Amino acid sequence: MNRLRLMRALRMATTLSRDVTIADGVYAMCPEAEYIGLVPGYSGPALRTDGRTMLAAVSRLDDDEVELSKDGRLLGGRARYRLLAAQVDVPAPFQADGETIHCKNAVARVSHAMGRDSSRPQLCQIQLELGPDGITAVATDGHRMSIHGHQTESRRIHAVPAPAMRLLAQMHDPVLRGDVWVSGDDQLLVRQQMAGFPQWRQHMDMSSNERYVSVDRDALVDIIDSVSVISSAAILHADSDRVVISHSSDAGEASASVAVTDSDTRGGVGVCLDLRYLRSALLASEPDDSGIISLDLPNDSRGQVVIEGGGHIEMIMPMHL
Repeated sequence: MNRLRLMRALRMATTLSRDVTIADGVYAMCPEAEYIGLVPGYSGPALRTDGRTMLAAVSRLDDDEVELSKDGRLLGGRARYRLLAAQVDVPAPFQADGETIHCKNAVARVSHAMGRDSSRPQLCQIQLELGPDGITAVATDGHRMSIHGHQTESRRIHAVPAPAMRLLAQMHDPVLRGDVWVSGDDQLLVRQQMAGFPQWRQHMDMSSNERYVSVDRDALVDIIDSVSVISSAAILHADSDRVVISHSSDAGEASASVAVTDSDTRGGVGVCLDLRYLRSALLASEPDDSGIISLDLPNDSRGQVVIEGGGHIEMIMPMHL
């Protein structure tokens, strides 16, 4: 087996599970997904072993080609290893059927808003709605929501849970066929469970966002970074001339501002936000050719901030201090 291909497949597989199976490739599984990385060259019985130990051993071998025997002996240079391995049945191949769908970009654009709280597993996924007009990708952690693409009719839903997302991020330009992501010698089968937030459109009411400001996106990110030195919780205040972000507490004080290029704030509005959420939303959104981006602001401090454009929507809920 080619040593570099084997190391790569082992790295990918151990993203899902420490236990791996070696057959015509490297297999791994967890409750949410299964992975196979094809590595030709092994003709013995399927062996289950500790993937991290095997990866460490293979990385210490010298030869470009390594040999694995049916009793777990690993050869390929000056070092010799014998891995603790058990013979198992060969895993069943994946059925990568259906049309080829390119949607990694949509997944990447919303991944920052995916939930990380394991006590709320229904939010720890990205939801893809596949329809006749294209793809809608949605992610939310309950405090913000990111939507890329927007269609009214959904033919089916494909959910990508967090363990699969970690592996998908390592695959080069994968495409979706049925419930299997395919990229070269890599295949990732995502077991479909109940969608975490099928009624997300009910939270799309933006009728209270009647005010807006347009600012240079990079300049706004820069003042966010300046205030975040003290705290990520801050007040964003916008008027007809400037956007001011400020924080004041026992931890210290910080304030920074940027001029607006266009606005309709109707006397000014302020809202308390988590700057981490605002920053990631700005970076996931595309400004115009001049680097300008618009923020739709709520009529009062209890409303959400919305960034919309180019088929992409970011919604950030306010903090209540």
